[in-house]
Amino acid sequence: IVYTLMREEPRNAMIEEVQRAKESDKPLRAVDLYEPLLMSMEDLLGIPRKSEVRATLRSRLSDECINMVEAIE
Repeated sequence: IVYTLMREEPRNAMIEEVQRAKESDKPLRAVDLYEPLLMSMEDLLGIPRKSEVRATLRSRLSDECINMVEAIE
């Protein structure tokens, strides 16, 4: 399984399921593709990967986009 889950709850659930499968007779191999990259970006940029932060950034971007469209009109 190759995955990337941004939210902590689903990511932890995936890790738990993979661990459970490893302990069974049908082990899984799973790789979180972007987690190392995302952790490095958090450290470099100093912006935590939290849903509240993303919502704030998204709303700010939306306002900026609206202002740009209004300026063009």
